[in-house]
Amino acid sequence: GGVKDGMLVKLDANGVALWTKTFGGAGADEITDIGYRGNRLYMTGYTASAGAGAKDIWFLKTDTAGNSIQNKTHGYSADEEANTLTFTADGNMVVAGRTASFTGFNVYTVKFNLSGDTLWTRKFNLYLNGGNSTLPSARGIAELTDQNLVMTGYGWDGIGNYSSTFHLRLNANGNTVYLKWSMLLAEGGVDVAAGKNGSYYVLI
Repeated sequence: GGVKDGMLVKLDANGVALWTKTFGGAGADEITDIGYRGNRLYMTGYTASAGAGAKDIWFLKTDTAGNSIQNKTHGYSADEEANTLTFTADGNMVVAGRTASFTGFNVYTVKFNLSGDTLWTRKFNLYLNGGNSTLPSARGIAELTDQNLVMTGYGWDGIGNYSSTFHLRLNANGNTVYLKWSMLLAEGGVDVAAGKNGSYYVLI
């Protein structure tokens, strides 16, 4: 291990730890979300131990015993981080977070197949009018019943000096359907859950 590693723990039905596995290298590495699909575990986060930049998005796939199947990175010259993942009806997965490899910080999302190959990427400038000290980031993502995607997190809408919650709806190809901002100030979206008929719930 290094400065910081990701740790996976399996517990039984009574909450007793059965085993632990650590993942990482010499740098600071963090796993931020996990999902289970088809008898495999999928994890995302960031790694500073490998990849193209200071931090790269981390794609980890293991079997149910925690043995690594795939360990891949996605990134550019500066920092990329993923905070959240969701599986999609077409048998793939999407992660969301932020990137610093373009002009300023941008909300960033990547669609991967379940082998960790990149299918598409999208970046969104949510640091309007120059921004403030809050760096924009996606914190939650979900697929809706119509196979649209919705993300939430925090950015700056150009009003006042506070961060604001955004909710950004994309179609299945990652193209923007709409971007909306919370009417509240000094807060940020934490997570999002799909409801019925294309509706969704945002946790602030």
